[in-house]
Amino acid sequence: MSRRTTVLLLIALGLAVLHHIDHALRVDHSGWPFRERVTPFTYSLTAYPIVLFALMGPVRAFWLRWALIATATAFTIYAHTAIESPGTQFHMWVHNRSVHDANLHNALNIRSVGMGAVSVAVGMALNLTVVLATLSMLRDGLSAIRRDR
Repeated sequence: MSRRTTVLLLIALGLAVLHHIDHALRVDHSGWPFRERVTPFTYSLTAYPIVLFALMGPVRAFWLRWALIATATAFTIYAHTAIESPGTQFHMWVHNRSVHDANLHNALNIRSVGMGAVSVAVGMALNLTVVLATLSMLRDGLSAIRRDR
């Protein structure tokens, strides 16, 4: 795997940590282990072993590693458009209430345009980085095939 792909995956990993912290603090799009119920957030935590496998998995499993990253990327983009849009993230911080449940407030119980902007920026940076990492890893695999011919 190229250095470019490795760096992009590591950046994505860091952004994912920040984004999951944001999820936990926003509360409305959180879930187990921060709330009592299992939600899409809970399943999104599988991103960590997937990225670690992509980074450190066996070379002979390259295409499996890529397929897992591509699938995780598709779920990330879907979740950040259909389930939790940037507007939803921003709203929770700016108004201190969920667009889904007006009685649900963020964990810090604050109204903050700044936190809303950071939340959206981290989410969008994560989306962009996972797409770039997936495409970079695909390029690595295709380059290896061309070299082996």
